Amino acid sequence: DIQTLCKPDEVPFPVEKNAPPYLTEKWLQDTVRLIEEDFHAHDTPQLRVPPMAVVRCSRGGKTRALYELSRVLKERLRGDDVAVIYISLND
Repeated sequence: DIQTLCKPDEVPFPVEKNAPPYLTEKWLQDTVRLIEEDFHAHDTPQLRVPPMAVVRCSRGGKTRALYELSRVLKERLRGDDVAVIYISLND
């Protein structure tokens, strides 16, 4: 029954001690920190703001990772007049 399923953002993060780094809350916190470090940066002739890539094999959780990043960034950047747009080419 579809009514018994929970929303993706309601699924708790794994607490497994040896979980791969892309599955843990620490991965999410570290990635958000990296995004926030470059958030207000602008390209200059001397420095280019680095792009970010989420890379995994097929069925490796890229879409879920992007969804979780967009969810956290919406909350964290709410007062900065920013629109966080989640785009997935899988769904």
